[in-house]
Amino acid sequence: MLQKIIQAGNSLAITIPKSFAETLGWKAGEKVLVIADSESAILKIQQQEATLKSGITPEFHNWLKKFNAKYKTVLEELSKK
Repeated sequence: MLQKIIQAGNSLAITIPKSFAETLGWKAGEKVLVIADSESAILKIQQQEATLKSGITPEFHNWLKKFNAKYKTVLEELSKK
């Protein structure tokens, strides 16, 4: 499939076909990891959770996101002390 490179502010962007994003369950605003191989001119796109290199499992990462959302106010107050 042929995609056009477009200007997006000070960056360039390539759109992802909606049907492809829907198949993967991707939604606007989600973060993905883009791996660029300049030798072969290939871009690889992966969901962020699936590529954690820190040893944190995707399950723990999801739990942590929910914890941070639930206790956001308390954590902000603690950070001020």
